[in-house]
Amino acid sequence: MIQSFLSLLLISISVLFVLAKTFGRKADSNLSGTVRIKIHKVFFYLSIIMMSGGMLFLWLCFFGIKTENSVTKEVVFSIGLILFCIGSNYYFLERNYLLSYSNESISVRDYKSKTTEIIWEDVKSASYDPLFSYLKIRSENKRLKIKIHKKTDGINKFMKMLVEKTPVTLEETKISMKLD
Repeated sequence: MIQSFLSLLLISISVLFVLAKTFGRKADSNLSGTVRIKIHKVFFYLSIIMMSGGMLFLWLCFFGIKTENSVTKEVVFSIGLILFCIGSNYYFLERNYLLSYSNESISVRDYKSKTTEIIWEDVKSASYDPLFSYLKIRSENKRLKIKIHKKTDGINKFMKMLVEKTPVTLEETKISMKLD
């Protein structure tokens, strides 16, 4: 039962990641020229599936598995906790994350709803973290840094503006994408 559930969970997560690459929200521009971009809606469904799977594994650990082998319970508990934590992270990321940029500045609201803003002229460097899929942009004057998630819709348009408005190059960031 656990093996079939794990395979179903992995298949559904894989399908959602493929959908996230294929379908997504477009960048919204308002009259003042500010572009507002959010994370794919698929991450909401991915978070629900992962949190449900995590809760199922936690339930199995406490009520479903009738064994004296503590290693089995520890493994099931660990899988459940990891799935639930990753799912809740995706949930808050999809609900709260917002990237806004205009001709003057970049503003990011993270998964904790904390907003950080950097003026284009203050951008000192940018680097990509492939493990967490974040582009980290650092400020020169205020020592601020913002993290932009790679799964953000319209990231190509943002990267094009970043290269145009700052001394940062695409090769310097080490992010793999083509600018149109």
